[in-house]
Amino acid sequence: MEVMDKITRTVLSYIAAKGPEGAEVEDVYRGLSLIFDRDSLAKSITNLIARGYVNVLRDGDSTKLIASKNVRLSVLALELQKLKLAAYIKSLASKRQELVGLPPEKKADEERRISLEIWALLGQSLSTLARSTPELTVPEFVEVVEKLWSPLLSALKVEIVPDSVTSEEFLTLAKKLLGESESRAIEALLRQKKAVDGNQGSDKNNNV
Repeated sequence: MEVMDKITRTVLSYIAAKGPEGAEVEDVYRGLSLIFDRDSLAKSITNLIARGYVNVLRDGDSTKLIASKNVRLSVLALELQKLKLAAYIKSLASKRQELVGLPPEKKADEERRISLEIWALLGQSLSTLARSTPELTVPEFVEVVEKLWSPLLSALKVEIVPDSVTSEEFLTLAKKLLGESESRAIEALLRQKKAVDGNQGSDKNNNV
């Protein structure tokens, strides 16, 4: 299992979002042309077709790309985990109010409880996403959490969790929740993601 780079993940998510009807090839190019160049998109599409993530349906002059049912279900699972995380972050406003005025010892206990809630939520999401197409969903979920982590903590002012979350924290959590053997796949994905993201960053710098 090999982690997908950002372009491939974006293309696959875009096609999957079109449902069982699929997306016209030119629609994919138009929809993502502001983010990626045509050659990169064409390479990603070809790769996705070759690996069975996307099927091709030709009808006369029309050529549609349809994400496999498994991929569509995986993207749905990813979106549900994002919604769960967003709902939890929204609930932090009321949790923060509950902490105001509490005695220091009780406040510390509540902060620990909330910290455990956060890790439990992330662990449940990782466990769910690891079951199907994790090479797509796990890197995408990690990116979302990395972006939301600081706002999440600043909204709550919880001090006993780290100021940032990294792939290493995710890996530690995965080992605890999924066991050593199952976590190896996630470890490989996270390390590949880091390498892929690093290479893409170098490519961008070389193109400037």
